[in-house]
Amino acid sequence: MKIKNGKLTINAVLQTMRPGSRYTAARLAEKIGAPLSSVRQLLATDVALARLDSNSTRRGREYSIAGTCRAPDAHVDTRVRPDFTSHLTGYAGWLGSVQALAMTTRGAR
Repeated sequence: MKIKNGKLTINAVLQTMRPGSRYTAARLAEKIGAPLSSVRQLLATDVALARLDSNSTRRGREYSIAGTCRAPDAHVDTRVRPDFTSHLTGYAGWLGSVQALAMTTRGAR
């Protein structure tokens, strides 16, 4: 995708990227057809930092769409997560009984 009106935006960069792939600034500049310095300036903004993940490798800094590409040696958490719905259901029932008791106590005056 080439930049038509000369305005480089983070949305234009995101449209050229595929989820799960990593891109260097030079590769993104080549795909978009924008100057490398402009792409580097855009990638350094707060908006880009929020929507992209960056990783330093031997080839330099690489960028990917946030949450789609993990490090090859990253730890995968395989623990079983607790189910809080049953606890919250019990708490809601207890809270309802306390509320009913409070209303009967209030009405008994």
